[in-house]
Amino acid sequence: MKTFKYSLIRVTPNLEKGETINVGLIVYHDSDIDVRMLNSVSKLKAIDKGLSQNYLEDLSNSLFDLSHKINDVELLPCLFKGSLSLSSFGMFT
Repeated sequence: MKTFKYSLIRVTPNLEKGETINVGLIVYHDSDIDVRMLNSVSKLKAIDKGLSQNYLEDLSNSLFDLSHKINDVELLPCLFKGSLSLSSFGMFT
């Protein structure tokens, strides 16, 4: 049975308020990633009207691009802190 690692993609538009929403998931497999984002931005817009579907698509593309530029995709969570963060690894089979 194969085991996969994953990280939640979290956005905190206003660090002072501390309202965080999980907007996606990264599944790590071998030296690549699979990114899945929210289908609807209604939860995002409830926290910050400026966030959009385009933001999520741009974020997803940026994560893919970055994953191909670093040697170890499992380093991704270390690169994001603040208003955009990735959770510590979880695992599933």
